Amino acid sequence: MLTGAIISGIAHAVTEYTQQRDAELMRLANEHFAFIAHELRNPLSTATMALTLLKAEGALSSEGRSVRALERGLAATNELVEQTLNTARLSSGIGLRKEATTLRALFDEAELGAAPAAEAKGVALSLVISADAPISVDRRLVGSALGNLLRNAVKYSHPGTRVDVRGSVARNRLVIEVEDSCGGLPAGKVEEAFAPFVRLDERQGGFGLGLAIAKQAVDAHGGSIRVQNLPGKGCIFVLELPQA
Repeated sequence: MLTGAIISGIAHAVTEYTQQRDAELMRLANEHFAFIAHELRNPLSTATMALTLLKAEGALSSEGRSVRALERGLAATNELVEQTLNTARLSSGIGLRKEATTLRALFDEAELGAAPAAEAKGVALSLVISADAPISVDRRLVGSALGNLLRNAVKYSHPGTRVDVRGSVARNRLVIEVEDSCGGLPAGKVEEAFAPFVRLDERQGGFGLGLAIAKQAVDAHGGSIRVQNLPGKGCIFVLELPQA
């Protein structure tokens, strides 16, 4: 019995040490990625501002193929930087910074971020709010979650189709539905849709982090997120959060 207890104690100590070591390595990795992402923000912002000024001064044509490619590249880089910062923040367990806002404000911001890609692809955006009211959330995290859902919907929808976003605040719940026109999810993708580094369509680019970050942000608020597959049509992502 004594030998068994010793062996059990050693095994427990080894397991605990391994868990603590892995947690520390993850923390250091998140700090490292967050530092790099944060440092990239300034030159990225400078490049974006310079492009905007050049277009405003007439030095560059907004309709030029190279200019549009540059705009898409800067937008994609900015999205990756924000995703990295949000991942690092959520993984480190930093508390939520809640503030008062409205569903309309969240929708307007998300639409602004998705509009260029939607326009380039010929995808119509429809954002409808059936009931709105003041809400208290971490605006940056929830805005990132909604923005990721909307950009993903545009990305996977077929050209010339539409994306519908519906929202309401009622009975102490914030509910947002994002319905795309992707044609439906492949077999097995519903179960792993929110796993990191999983792309719903392997033909599309990206890192497969958008939905994982959205889920982390929703979980941090004590909410839920799920996907409903509509074979042959598309899918609906449903985000629910406590109102306050």
